[in-house]
Amino acid sequence: MKIAIVSQYFPPDKPGRIADELSQELARRGHSVRVLTAFPHYDTGKVPREYRQQLRHVESRGPVRVRRVPIFASHSRNAIGRIANYLSFPLSARFASSFVKDADVIYVHGTPATAAHVAYLWSKKFGIPYLYHVQDIWPESVTGSGFLPGPVGNFADRAISRWLRTVYASAAAVVAIAPSAQKLFVERGASADRVHLVYNWARDSKRTASAPHKTRSGLVLLYAGNLGALQDLETVLKATARLKDLEDVRLLVAGAGVLDTRLKELANELGLQDRVEFLGKVPPDDIVDIYEQADFQVVPLKNLDIFAGTIPSKFQAGLAHQVPVITTVPGDVSRLVVENRLGMAAEPENVESLADAFRLAYATTSEERQAFRERAREFYDAYLTKERAVTSIETILAAIAKRDAPEDHGRIEE
Repeated sequence: MKIAIVSQYFPPDKPGRIADELSQELARRGHSVRVLTAFPHYDTGKVPREYRQQLRHVESRGPVRVRRVPIFASHSRNAIGRIANYLSFPLSARFASSFVKDADVIYVHGTPATAAHVAYLWSKKFGIPYLYHVQDIWPESVTGSGFLPGPVGNFADRAISRWLRTVYASAAAVVAIAPSAQKLFVERGASADRVHLVYNWARDSKRTASAPHKTRSGLVLLYAGNLGALQDLETVLKATARLKDLEDVRLLVAGAGVLDTRLKELANELGLQDRVEFLGKVPPDDIVDIYEQADFQVVPLKNLDIFAGTIPSKFQAGLAHQVPVITTVPGDVSRLVVENRLGMAAEPENVESLADAFRLAYATTSEERQAFRERAREFYDAYLTKERAVTSIETILAAIAKRDAPEDHGRIEE
């Protein structure tokens, strides 16, 4: 197949990892793959000096051709800047029609959701079917994040909801990353027979899958991810503070974000200087050593309805490294953890409930912890591998390319 991948983010921007690995694997399997993306800007909200924004910029990433289009670079909580960022990519992408118009199928990596808009337009103009791989559930991911003031947030909620119903209904396939999201997308306009479940996968690791964990006393907890408003790390810190009667409890926090300074201040206010270590951004190749130190990973989120159908990427990453889970994410994540005995589940934004889960983890024996770790890796190998996910996406792309291929598709070049 000729596959065009549309993704606002692509390496070196970290949220583009899925699109990048998918493009490389599909190319390895013999498909012609090209990627339309923006100039990198995610980490700092600024385009790096080694890139100079221009309307036509083409580079190669192995066998994959990558075209970058200009974007309003912003990654702050400023509402105007964030809105401009979300809207500028599909606007610029429209000028790259020639790069994708001979494709058999378009794959959209849906974070943010606005990336799907240009695929929708091309489906109408060129007759190219598109697969919308939903990573963030909108409008809630926007309106629930708190950076839009009340009246603006209400208007955005209604406008985005109406627009997304059209995108869902027009998509040849919609891919959800969690079971509950499948039902949600049907309720919001997607055809039930076109909605598929494909779990995300973790970044490839050099870790030895069969390596036993080191036996030790105490408890080492790990949070690895974004330090943002929706992650509810305040509850994690407060729950850790409730464990002062227990010896040798440590919380490792790997990552950065808008709440970095506030969380460090809160840790000091709670007297956790000797128990909490902020590691900052950890290079991908070094995260393996961090996971090796952890007895359990903490996967928290705020108590919002949309998170019932969300599976944070840190969930897969920890399981890939044989680290069991303590989660406050309701719905699919808690159900998977409990039903498959992958760790403990606590109530979201409930300090006492999370502290109780930490105490249960603290009380586990070395044999119980090893059993948790073995189940974690077994579950990952069975359901969450890259090979399984890419094969599923490839199968869906082939089906919609064949089903929706127009008889005069060859004339698109004209």
